Amino acid sequence: LRVLDISECRGFLLTTGMPGLEELRYNSYAADGPVDFPEAVLGCTGLKRLFMNSNSLKQIPPALTALKELEELYLDGSLGYVNEFPDLSGLKKLKILHASGICNNSESPLAKHSLLKDIFRITSLEELKIDLYRKWLEDLSKETFKDMAKNLSHDPGRLKEISDLQAEKVEAGDGKKKKIGYLRKPLTAAHLEGIGALRQLRILDLGENM
Repeated sequence: LRVLDISECRGFLLTTGMPGLEELRYNSYAADGPVDFPEAVLGCTGLKRLFMNSNSLKQIPPALTALKELEELYLDGSLGYVNEFPDLSGLKKLKILHASGICNNSESPLAKHSLLKDIFRITSLEELKIDLYRKWLEDLSKETFKDMAKNLSHDPGRLKEISDLQAEKVEAGDGKKKKIGYLRKPLTAAHLEGIGALRQLRILDLGENM
């Protein structure tokens, strides 16, 4: 077996590594709440392409560097709960990384700007997608905030960050003088410092970051 697609097979988990696997599609494998990175994936040491989009991952494990053959990694909509992106510069064959800043669902936080500088250490990249890290203005309803708080029960520090942003109201700028809270501050040039280290980069997607 070289290619396995278990996307949206919720409740079906890979329980053991498959060293001969070259492509794994593991998109939307879990419920909407935060989940641990599936450890069995780290045993798929022959992987060249790993798709893990739309999963509310709590962390990206540093042990991902065990996948020495990895060429493509897709994490769109999966980084909302991640506080630190590991150093994957040891993956010398990694050419493509998609790491969109959108959240997986309305009860999930948005990906942090601070993840970007960690990503810029992967100097082997030829294609990078880091769209949707823009400013996000939204007043959370009491019910939505309650659900988000439940999902962040494992990370009280992150919950406080979001609470503080909600408390810091800003003008919506739509002429109605309505004030709403931040879910994320604007992306600035400072957040992109270090991107120049990606000397091999040929394709860069910065869409919807204004």
